[in-house]
Amino acid sequence: MKRLAANLLLLLAFVMPAAAEPVVIGAGGDGSSLLAYAKAIADEAHRIDPGLAVEARATGGSFDNLKRLASGEVDTALVTLDAIRSGTVPQGTAALWAWESHPLVLFVRKSLGIGRISDLKGHRIVPGGAGSSLERIAPMVYGKLGARAEWKRTSWDQIGYMLVSGQADGFVGSLTTLDAVTSQYGMPDLTAIRLSPTEVAILEGMHEDISLNIVMHEGLPVSGWTIRAAFIGRNITDDHAETLVRAAESVSRSPMFKGKGRPYPLDGTLVGDSIPNHPASLRVMSALPR
Repeated sequence: MKRLAANLLLLLAFVMPAAAEPVVIGAGGDGSSLLAYAKAIADEAHRIDPGLAVEARATGGSFDNLKRLASGEVDTALVTLDAIRSGTVPQGTAALWAWESHPLVLFVRKSLGIGRISDLKGHRIVPGGAGSSLERIAPMVYGKLGARAEWKRTSWDQIGYMLVSGQADGFVGSLTTLDAVTSQYGMPDLTAIRLSPTEVAILEGMHEDISLNIVMHEGLPVSGWTIRAAFIGRNITDDHAETLVRAAESVSRSPMFKGKGRPYPLDGTLVGDSIPNHPASLRVMSALPR
């Protein structure tokens, strides 16, 4: 009987197909808007194709994602155009969808009494998670606005700890990140730095990849900014690419992410000649109303 059972198990091992490996999306840190967006895409892709498993994986962010894409640790990734231009894009990478970040704001402790960019001198600010494009871009953006902060480096999931332990006075992130930090550590009141009309004008003309965006915080409008980015994949099959693009398009119409994703131009490539458009992506987007 034991031999019969063993033979049956051996037979099943040959007959039953192995579970397919999930398509992994390299996103951002815990609590980041990138990870929330990636999880939404993963869920929608599985809804469209129940046979396709998609995993949204927490990472350091754009530059970290490019390294993981090259090593094969992730199959697709959310990456800012700044990281694509500045980093190394592995061979076999194709563009699936274009998107932009949730509005980014500089949050500081209310108790510090910081009301203007110029008041940041000497204060310790986390510019984004280590390995993210935000970590590189935020000091540049606020530096051009006159900030003389002391920029502190840490991972996304350590931002709350840095604030609680007194090692940081504020951070740059989205409202999604603010909610994650506050819920995890029960942070004291944090407030957003509001920009002057002059600073808003500087921000609007700063860079082609950066756009001004208004968010509501504490019942008042706050000038935030967004970063242009892309959903890219490496050696993605035609079927998987089509499902992922359809999922990204659907998610981009949802209330939480409305306006964050968009088709890229059908002619040419997403970023110069560095990343070609995936054929399946072009098929899906050519059918979308424009």
